[in-house]
Amino acid sequence: MCEQLLSTLMPSRVWPMINSANVRAALPPALANMPIVSLASTDSTNLEAKRRLEGDTRVPFLVLADTQTAGVGQRGHSFTSPDSSGLYMSLVIPQPRALHLLMPAAGVATVQAAAVLDAAPLQLKWVNDLTRGQTKIGGILCWLEQTPTPAAIIGIGLNIFPNPDKIALASDQQTGTLYPSAPQSDLRGRLAGLISAKLIELMQAPEQIMPAYRKAASYVGQAVRLANGEQHVNGVLQGFADDGSVIIQTATGKVTAGSGSIRPQL
Repeated sequence: MCEQLLSTLMPSRVWPMINSANVRAALPPALANMPIVSLASTDSTNLEAKRRLEGDTRVPFLVLADTQTAGVGQRGHSFTSPDSSGLYMSLVIPQPRALHLLMPAAGVATVQAAAVLDAAPLQLKWVNDLTRGQTKIGGILCWLEQTPTPAAIIGIGLNIFPNPDKIALASDQQTGTLYPSAPQSDLRGRLAGLISAKLIELMQAPEQIMPAYRKAASYVGQAVRLANGEQHVNGVLQGFADDGSVIIQTATGKVTAGSGSIRPQL
């Protein structure tokens, strides 16, 4: 009964397809002619971006979708994408020199863009989660492609408001949304434009990335568990190196890792 009532009060399709003009309005003049692909549905924006890159779409470009039917998450996890209640985007840029800072830069760009739109502050849980407290709001997935031209595909999925059918980012974490209810107007286009502009700007000034990342990082100074393949390490999250690696202080010394995930110790 409650589920039926929710569906009546909050239909899953609140907004029409993302308007490319709203994206472009948030871009700086240097990106005014960047190709923008806005779709009602695709299997995965990262896969769509890869196909369009192979089809010679001019880089940089942006792919957006109202929903994904086969969204891809980190380490092969599925990524559920409710219709119109989330932002599902993939930005394709030339491979930057500071490849190791691509994931942190994407996180910082999303945190800063959300702040411009008056969302409650987001945090960054190393290595690719957008969080608020212990609630997961979004995720980042970066791919590197070498053909037909070296490029990076940065996929970002973000829950914008609660959906009565399902919440995106299916995982064993508690999930939440950027806003507690649907905003009066569709902010997804502007948010995508702001994220894209900030990410490209950060990759052109990589020395700004990690200082900003550290300010937004969660669990610093707290007991965490690092999982990196078959390696599992318990210790205190000391911070992050300039190359984006996590630094864990254990009973026997410091451990650094460039990939994996962390969680608070229970």
